Amino acid sequence: MQLDFEDVLASSIGRVMVIFLFFLSGIWLGSLVGGFALMVGARSLPDPEDVFMTPLLLVNVWIVLNVAFLAGMLIWIFVGDGLGCLAWGVLVGVESLFVMLGFTFGFGSPASVDTAIAWAVWLVVLVMLETGVWLVFQWRRSIWARQMAALGAENAMIRAQRDVEVSYPEPSEDVDGRN
Repeated sequence: MQLDFEDVLASSIGRVMVIFLFFLSGIWLGSLVGGFALMVGARSLPDPEDVFMTPLLLVNVWIVLNVAFLAGMLIWIFVGDGLGCLAWGVLVGVESLFVMLGFTFGFGSPASVDTAIAWAVWLVVLVMLETGVWLVFQWRRSIWARQMAALGAENAMIRAQRDVEVSYPEPSEDVDGRN
């Protein structure tokens, strides 16, 4: 049996691209949640370009711990094959936490009512996001279970037909035409 190098390379590169997009979406959405909470806490209206600039909020005092966390998540994803709801939720939650920590517990940031509002909004938005992701995951699992049940019913029907044919074989004709 020959080894198909194109297939191996395509699947490897495809897996790396999926993991890259997985991390990119988690980091971007996590920083978006944290940035939104900070804007609501500061009582300012977001600009449209702020949506694309939110990953820059991760460059703060907590960058070293954030890089260590991302390295640990990368190992968890590659070794454990964990491209699921839980891994993505953890990634989004921790990235948004690093945004919040950088701008509310950084150097020279006083605790105020704005900070309390930002933390409350962060918690509410993060819970809503994680609940939505969990519900989509459960919806997809329900579709999968329905398809598996239909396949099981179809297999049972074919198995029953085969058992009937084995139990009651149709009479076959001999070579000379007699039964």
